[in-house]
Amino acid sequence: MKKALSIFAAASCAAGAAWADVTPTDNVTLALNMYSNQRARQIGDLLTVTVNESTSSSKTEALKTSKTAKADGSIPYFGDQLSNASGLLQKFHNNLTTDYLGKDLPIAEYKIDASSAFDGSGSSSSAEKLNVTFTVRVVDILQNGTLVVRGDRRILMKNESVNIVFTGLVRPKDISATNSIDSTRVADAHIYYENEGEVSRGTKPGYVWRIFQYLNPF
Repeated sequence: MKKALSIFAAASCAAGAAWADVTPTDNVTLALNMYSNQRARQIGDLLTVTVNESTSSSKTEALKTSKTAKADGSIPYFGDQLSNASGLLQKFHNNLTTDYLGKDLPIAEYKIDASSAFDGSGSSSSAEKLNVTFTVRVVDILQNGTLVVRGDRRILMKNESVNIVFTGLVRPKDISATNSIDSTRVADAHIYYENEGEVSRGTKPGYVWRIFQYLNPF
């Protein structure tokens, strides 16, 4: 009986010593680790952003114009006023109305028939889609608690480089339990995506062609 009481007392002392080392601060830290979701909420915290953006646009223009101008007439003949003249005026009248063979000269006539037409059309279409997931950092906090985030990523692979810059405003309540957010829930999102390299340069027209298109008046 005495041996059993001694063992119980030793166990109680050991348990008391173990709990004596736990402070109230440790209890708070333990509770935070057990129940907190580690969402970004302070400057310097990291946040995972899933970018799912797609844009498409199409444009068609057509212009068709036409213009026609017609006119005809004859040069006024004043010979009738000279038919009753004599002398040199009569001779001038005769030479004006007849040729050397005695035939009537035709009265001069004019006719204008002009037209112009333009028919032009053009169309363009584009579709862009960006799917990427990367981590941004909280760089500032507004007075209402909204987080200002920014992230930069540069990928270089086989002489092809991809630069991505993401900035925006995030409400803490929109952050999921996994500390991630979709780009569609980011306000004032600015996504800068640039691809540089041989492939991207091959899809762009040359300088000569661009200069010609700039100078082309049509």
